[in-house]
Amino acid sequence: MSTFRADSQSHESSVPANAQSEASKSRLSHSLLRLHKSMEASRQHEQQMQRLFKNWEDRWSSQSTELAQRLEYIESQLSDLSDEEDASPRLSVVSIYG
Repeated sequence: MSTFRADSQSHESSVPANAQSEASKSRLSHSLLRLHKSMEASRQHEQQMQRLFKNWEDRWSSQSTELAQRLEYIESQLSDLSDEEDASPRLSVVSIYG
């Protein structure tokens, strides 16, 4: 009779083990699914950041060239003004009649 109890006890303990195994597999599947979704969201975020950086870089590149051209133009105008000036200062008198 003790043999029968041992068999029935081992049978009863294997059912919860199966249930535990299924629960563990379910939790593992859920965790893997969350991880996969998180990684996918991270990849999409990274791609979006790369696109935004590329757009910023393109805009900055064109604006940088434009700024450099404007600065060169301003420098050439200042250089022309300095060449035209006399060494002696000029004084102008302006009067307003009202």
